[in-house]
Amino acid sequence: MINRGERRENWRFVDGSVSVSVSMWLAIGLNRCAFCAEWPLLGFLNRLANHETGIIITATALLFPTTALLYGGFRMFFAAKEAAERRSQAKDAKAIAKGLEQGLEQGLEQGLEQGRHEERERIATLLKEHGIVLSPEVLSELNRNGDSK
Repeated sequence: MINRGERRENWRFVDGSVSVSVSMWLAIGLNRCAFCAEWPLLGFLNRLANHETGIIITATALLFPTTALLYGGFRMFFAAKEAAERRSQAKDAKAIAKGLEQGLEQGLEQGLEQGRHEERERIATLLKEHGIVLSPEVLSELNRNGDSK
């Protein structure tokens, strides 16, 4: 049985690790950003990151928004992936059903035709064995393809 709780714990660890890493890289980028001072929020974060322990403080401040963005992005990505897979599976199921229906119809028609042909041959053989001669018109109708036996 699949233990979904363990998978969630592993995913939370990975998600948390990625969020911390991304927020730290953003803080480092803000520390080095030359044109960020012109923007209101980026300027504040740039000044904050330029203090002695500012990168850690800025990374901590960015952790929640980073986590929310990454979690929402991953969730949206996987929802879109699941929707695309469901659509693909539905198309595949329709194509399989249509192909199966056509194959059954063709197989049924071929089987009926083969059965009719075998039955006509059996009747013709039986008539020959009993010495009954049929007119060419009746024989042609019996064979349905113009062969006379």
